[in-house]
Amino acid sequence: MNILPVEFPRFVPNQHELWISTDIHEYCRIIKANFNASSWWLISDSQVHRECYARFAEAFKLAHEVIILPEGEESKSLKSCETIWNKMEEAQADRNAVVIALGGGMITDLAGFAASCWKRGIRFLFIPTSLLAMVDAAIGGKTGIDWRHGKNLLGLFSLPSLVVSDTTWLQTLSPRELKSGFAECLKHGLVAEETYWKRLSSRSFEEQEWEFVVYRSQLIKAEIVKTDPDEQWMRKILNFGHTLGHALESLCLELEISLLHGEAIAWGMQMEAALSKQFSTLSQAQYEEIVATIESLQYPIPTLDFANPEIENKFIYYLRNDKKNKGNEIRLSLLSRIGHCHYDIAVPESEILPVVRQHFAPDNA
Repeated sequence: MNILPVEFPRFVPNQHELWISTDIHEYCRIIKANFNASSWWLISDSQVHRECYARFAEAFKLAHEVIILPEGEESKSLKSCETIWNKMEEAQADRNAVVIALGGGMITDLAGFAASCWKRGIRFLFIPTSLLAMVDAAIGGKTGIDWRHGKNLLGLFSLPSLVVSDTTWLQTLSPRELKSGFAECLKHGLVAEETYWKRLSSRSFEEQEWEFVVYRSQLIKAEIVKTDPDEQWMRKILNFGHTLGHALESLCLELEISLLHGEAIAWGMQMEAALSKQFSTLSQAQYEEIVATIESLQYPIPTLDFANPEIENKFIYYLRNDKKNKGNEIRLSLLSRIGHCHYDIAVPESEILPVVRQHFAPDNA
C-alpha cells in the first residue's frame, strides 16, 4: 500500500491520508479498525452500485446503510442531499456516524457536502471508483453541489478523513470515462510539472501506466492544496481549463447534450490555452503541442451553434456566474508556459467569445 500523508497547516482542523492499494480486504480491515463508527453510511450511484458494490460489501462485511442515487450530474443537487439527510434523520444518525462515498466525482462532491452539513459535520471517507475522482475530485477537500445548473455554487472546503484509491476499480470504466479523467491528469502536468506532461503526452492513451498516473497526479495536487487549502492564491492554478469548461458543461447539461466533466475540461483547456497566448506568455509552439495532444484523444465535440444568440447568451450567463470571478471581471488561470500557470488574470468577455466561436464553428464539428 502506498500512503501519502497530506500535512496541512495547523489551522486546518482535519488531517488526512491518501492511500493507493489494490488489496480491498486489507484496506477495509484497517478502516473498520480505526474509525470506531456508531453507524456506517455508504453513498453511491446506480451505475457504481451495479459495478462495484458487491465487491465492496464482500470485503467490508460490517452492517451499513446504503443510499443509492441516480447516476449523472443531475443528482448533484439539494434534492439528493435531502434524500440523504432524511434517511439519516429517520435512523437517528449521530455525530459518530461515518459516510463512505463509493463512486466518481459527482458522488464524492455530493457525499462530502452532505456529511459536512449533517449535525455540523460528521466524518467521511472516499473510495473513488473513477480516474477523475482518484486524481482530482476526491483530493483536497472541495465538496459541493450544483445550483440552478451552475457548477458547484453551493459547497464547503471540508477534508475527508481518508481517500483510498484502488486502481482495480478503473477496470469497470468505459474508455470514454477513463479518457474523461485523463484530462485532469494532463492539466496537472500543464499547470505544475512539465516532465509529467511530457511523460503523458509522449505515450498513447493505451500505453499509460495508471498506477503511476494516479500516484503522480495525487502528489502534484496534494502539494498544491496543502500550500493553499482554501484557494486564496496558489491553488487557483488548478482551475486552468475550468472556467470555460464549466460554462460549457453547464450549457450542455441544460440542453441535455451528453458531455462528461473531463471532456468539457479538455475543451476548456484548449480554449484557455489559446487565451494564454494573448493574455499570458504561452508560445505558439507550446500552444500547438497542447492542442495536438488533446486532439489526439478525440474528445467528442458537442453540437452547439454559437452563431445562435440564444446559445451564446446562455453560455455567457454561465461564464459570468462562475464562482472564480471577481465583481464583473471574468478571472482565468492561464499558462505562461507548460508547467507554469498564473491565476486571477482578468480577460474581457469580448476576447473570450471569438475563441469559443472558433472552437465550435460548424466546420470543426
